[in-house]
Amino acid sequence: MTARNRLRSTLPRIAREESGFTLIELLISTTLLLVILVAVLALLDSANKLGPQDNERAHALREAQVGVYGMTRELRQTYSIVSSSAYTIEAHVWVNGADHDVTYDCTGNSSAGTNLGQCIRYETVGGVAGPRTVVVDRVVNKPGSGMTPVFTYKTNSAGKVTYASTHVEVPSKGARKSGYKYRIALEDAFYMRNLNG
Repeated sequence: MTARNRLRSTLPRIAREESGFTLIELLISTTLLLVILVAVLALLDSANKLGPQDNERAHALREAQVGVYGMTRELRQTYSIVSSSAYTIEAHVWVNGADHDVTYDCTGNSSAGTNLGQCIRYETVGGVAGPRTVVVDRVVNKPGSGMTPVFTYKTNSAGKVTYASTHVEVPSKGARKSGYKYRIALEDAFYMRNLNG
C-alpha cells in the first residue's frame, strides 16, 4: 500500500475521532447558558431589593425593643403612681437612691407622619416638665386608632395597680416609604413590687 493510500484511509478515521460540536449543539448550549444566567441575575436583583428592606426592618425592631425595654425596666421601680391611662403613665420611681417623677406619654404625633405616634419620656422637677426624649417613634397603635392601647393595668386585691402591660406596634418598613406592609408588635409587662407592700 502506498503512502498516498494509507493517508486516504487514515484521514477519515482521524476526522471521525476529532469531530467537534455541530452548530445546532452550540446554539442549544448557548441558549441554556443564557437562561441560567438570566435566572441568576434575577435572583441577585431581588436580593438587592430585599436587602435594604430587611436592614430597615431589623433597625425598626431594634429601636422599638430598646425603647420598650428601657420604659418597662424603669417603671418596675415605681413606688407611687401619680396618674395612669391607656396611653400615659406618670409615676414616682426610685432610681440610684433618688426619687424621680417620670412620665411616659404615648399621645404625641411622630415626625414621620400624622398617622403615626410616638412615646416620649420626661421628668417633672418642681412642677416643671424637663426635656422630652423620644423612647419609641412611629407607633401605629396611637390614640384614636382603634387598636390595642399602649398601657393596660391590673389591680391587686386591695384595688391598687401593681401590674402593667405595654403593647407597642411599629411599621416593619421603618423610615422607608416602601417595604414590608406588616407591623411589628412588641409586648412587655412589669410588676411594680413596691406598690404591693
